[in-house]
Amino acid sequence: MRDPRLERFPKFVSIEPVMRFDLGRLLKIIWAIRPAIIEVGADNYGHNLPEPTWEEVQELLRRLREICPDVKEKDGLERLRKEWQE
Repeated sequence: MRDPRLERFPKFVSIEPVMRFDLGRLLKIIWAIRPAIIEVGADNYGHNLPEPTWEEVQELLRRLREICPDVKEKDGLERLRKEWQE
């Protein structure tokens, strides 16, 4: 996706399902891609994947918006918010 010949094409990144991540590494990758749209969603199918805390998701979303103004939060993130608040 970082190939200079592809720079003129808009890129889309989906972080779904969001799993535990190293924020610095993930942001470095996303910054290099420079996507036009980013979607972030949770594990909606109960695969019991290792998920980040809601606070980590909030920080990820905030930082992603610094890179790309069009960050879409998928409906499944609501489950993560509720679970981490309990």
